Amino acid sequence: MRVEHAAQSLLAEQGVHLEDVAVPEDFEEPTAWTLEVVAELDRRIVGMAVLTESTPHLLCLDQVSVDPRHGRMGVGRGLLLRVADVGRELGYSAITGTTFRDVVFNGPFYESLGCVEDPDPHTVMLDRRRVERSLCLDRFGARVVMLMPL
Repeated sequence: MRVEHAAQSLLAEQGVHLEDVAVPEDFEEPTAWTLEVVAELDRRIVGMAVLTESTPHLLCLDQVSVDPRHGRMGVGRGLLLRVADVGRELGYSAITGTTFRDVVFNGPFYESLGCVEDPDPHTVMLDRRRVERSLCLDRFGARVVMLMPL
C-alpha cells in the first residue's frame, strides 16, 4: 500500500486525483486468480505489479506502482518485462489493461514496451471501461484499452 499511495502522488501531479473517485462499497471485480510481482531494493518494496486472469489466454494488468523516489530507474519496466515472461511461461497470449493515454508514465510508457491500443477489446475489457466511465475516471483524461502481445 505504501508504494501504491506514493505512486498516486505522481498521478496527482498530472491532475489525476484518484482519491476523488467514489468506488461503491460493494464493488468487486471478478477474478480467477491474482499474480503479484514486487521489486525490492535493500529489502524494501519499491514497486509492484498486480495482474488477474481475464480469460484463459488473456492476463489483465490491474496495477503497476513504483515509489516515485525510485522512478525513472527501470523499476516499472523491469516489473512489466517480468510479468510478460511469467505470462508467456504460463501460456497466455497477451496482457491487457486500461490506462491514461496521455500521461507520460502510462500510455507512452506502455507503448515503449510494445503495447498498442487495442482496436477490438475483449468483452471483459469493454465491461471494465464501462465501470471506469461510471466512476468518472475519464474526467481525468482519455482512457484506453491497451494490449501487450506475448
